[in-house]
Amino acid sequence: MTAPRLTFHPRDPQQHVSRETVVDNMRELGFIAAELDGQAGDCFIAGEHFIDLLSFLGCSPVIHLSPEEGDKFCYIELLDLPAAELIYANQPFQPKCKRCRHPLTDWKTQLSGASVIQCHECNSAIPLDKVNWKQSAGYASQFMFVHNIYPHEAVPGERLMMKLEAISDNKPWDYFYDI
Repeated sequence: MTAPRLTFHPRDPQQHVSRETVVDNMRELGFIAAELDGQAGDCFIAGEHFIDLLSFLGCSPVIHLSPEEGDKFCYIELLDLPAAELIYANQPFQPKCKRCRHPLTDWKTQLSGASVIQCHECNSAIPLDKVNWKQSAGYASQFMFVHNIYPHEAVPGERLMMKLEAISDNKPWDYFYDI
């Protein structure tokens, strides 16, 4: 089973910010700290301001920030892909056509390398980045995962989103929940 995660990505699927720029700015902001040993890829321990940059919801969420607290601790992973891909939750929101509002029931079968899905009701071709996934999917070539955050357990604060936008030539980022 995949661990739950809060996932960030540029809203423009063609946008890509260099790894160094993301790492330097997230470190400066205090969202990430040192690289995490023992994990594949670009993984980082939560930084000193991690808790301040996310708003945690609920009565008293239990958030573990270091590996010493057990294997379900929060850490941040960066993923850069050669081309945009759709990453989605195990049970994503059932999207609807933007034009006719008809449910797009077979969207998964249309994915194989496509960047659009077709509405069989009105024949509209809908780009994957224009589908309203209701925070259950994202289409991009760059992702930043916050592992072990359950859906709607935390939402990104304005400072974090503004920093991501600033390092992207003032182009917005989005987020979704993935489990």
